[in-house]
Amino acid sequence: MHHLLNSKRSPRPIWHGQSLRLFALLPLLAWTGCQRTPQDVPLVLTSGSRIEGEGFYHLDRIPVRYTVSNGANLSPPLEWTTGPGATQEWALVCVDVDAQPEPLVHWIIYGIPADMRSLPEGVDGYGPDDPYLQGPNSWGPAQLGYRGPIPPAGSGVHRYHFTLYALDARLNLEPGLNRRELLAAMDGHILAQTTLIGKFERPAGWDDYYHEPPPPAAQAPAPSVEPAPPEPNDSAAVASSHDRGPGPPEPPDDTPANSPATP
Repeated sequence: MHHLLNSKRSPRPIWHGQSLRLFALLPLLAWTGCQRTPQDVPLVLTSGSRIEGEGFYHLDRIPVRYTVSNGANLSPPLEWTTGPGATQEWALVCVDVDAQPEPLVHWIIYGIPADMRSLPEGVDGYGPDDPYLQGPNSWGPAQLGYRGPIPPAGSGVHRYHFTLYALDARLNLEPGLNRRELLAAMDGHILAQTTLIGKFERPAGWDDYYHEPPPPAAQAPAPSVEPAPPEPNDSAAVASSHDRGPGPPEPPDDTPANSPATP
């Protein structure tokens, strides 16, 4: 009888205890799913809005005002998303990847505080009160800051990569680092990076309205002018044109004074 009663009881599912435990973990799983790791947060870099007349779209033509081509040579306005939550500072490098024989650096700016989400149009060269540091472009170690596109004539469309780096630490770098030195310092600290690409081609009439400013020419000394000799006051000392004749003096007559005249 006892055996029959036990045989009529429904067996307990094997997964019964596991389902209860999983059910208890559902709130925790849901909360964990909402938490994205810092590396998963998308980092997007943009440049203003063409509708507002500033900046350019990704893979769009860079406006002349941000170039050296008869423009103001202003750095473009840049904005970016929050990126990784662990970001401690930002760095940005702009490179002409189509330059020959090697890429040209147009802008190096780093040490940007983590709470900054934009750079205004027309960032000046490095100043002691700036919240960021700048490095030299490819036009010389003393050329700190932004230099706009200036591709050679006939070289076609050039692509300019504005690459933003999210770093996991304050690197406390010195000002004036070049691209190679900055990339070496950032090695192992990059949480995420994103690239905005702008394009520019040298206009057909470039040489008609733009020339590189020539170096200042040295002022040549004024030629020395010798004073004219004073006019003589003694008229006897000056031969008249009648005495001098129109040409050199005639040779002397070799005929002896006592010789008879030739008939």
